[in-house]
Amino acid sequence: ARIWCARSGDCLRVLRGHADWVNWAGFSADGALALTASCDRTARVWRVASGECAVVLRGHGDLVKTMVLRQSVDEALALTASRD
Repeated sequence: ARIWCARSGDCLRVLRGHADWVNWAGFSADGALALTASCDRTARVWRVASGECAVVLRGHGDLVKTMVLRQSVDEALALTASRD
């Protein structure tokens, strides 16, 4: 997955780590994190500023189709959806 500047078209970050196609990508509400869901049966949370993978979410037995992140002062919860 890649993070692009929507004004200039420049690629700002390449998010490397998935072993298969990325099915879905999005941003956290505050824009600090990027989220990806992949055919490699994982979802990932990335730090936008650095492009570093903050966490890999493993456990699905099939491709991950989508995900959403809910953040509050006390916690951050990720919800993933898969064909399993």
